[in-house]
Amino acid sequence: MSTSTKSPNQNILLTPSSDLIENGKIIYPHNLPHPVIFLSGTTNYNKDESRWQVILTDRLLARSRSTSTDNKNATNEPNSFAPVTIIDPYNPAWDSTWREDPSDERFVTQVNFELEGLELADIVVVGLIGADVRAGKIGAGGAALVELGTVLKGKGRKVVVCVEKGFWKEGYVKVLCERFGVQCLDSLSMVETIVGAGVDSWESEMSQMTGLV
Repeated sequence: MSTSTKSPNQNILLTPSSDLIENGKIIYPHNLPHPVIFLSGTTNYNKDESRWQVILTDRLLARSRSTSTDNKNATNEPNSFAPVTIIDPYNPAWDSTWREDPSDERFVTQVNFELEGLELADIVVVGLIGADVRAGKIGAGGAALVELGTVLKGKGRKVVVCVEKGFWKEGYVKVLCERFGVQCLDSLSMVETIVGAGVDSWESEMSQMTGLV
């Protein structure tokens, strides 16, 4: 996926290891195509299954006008949809040596990257998905709950929540979503539909604003 913002027809996929990230900071954030979609939620997964973030990213980018790969070999697929930016905060470098403590610079850099991504996002997807979630594992998605609380009262962004049955705080999440008028879904396919509609709506609004200039 592209790590350059020079082409208006390229999608951007930002991860902690992207070329556009330096010390946890997004370089030239104002050059990113909008809408910006942040994928919050559970990142633990079994080796025999794909991360939900990868599945959703592939589906959303398949809708767009242009795609490219990490080696910067772009392929154009003409379509009616404009490019988007997707932020996937999953960091494969995270291991048992990391400490969730301000003294661990790796941890601080990761958290700052996630917070900046949330601040930039036009659409936030909070996915409480995976084997640990379905098994009711206590503590699964703990950081995602913090991020959910961060974005619920935010203005000017769309929030979509997906919580699979069995999540240890499923009832709590559903009550929060109802109180703040946030869509709470139970399948990734439904998330794809809702987020896709949000992208379409964003593009329509931007086109109308451009026409008024």
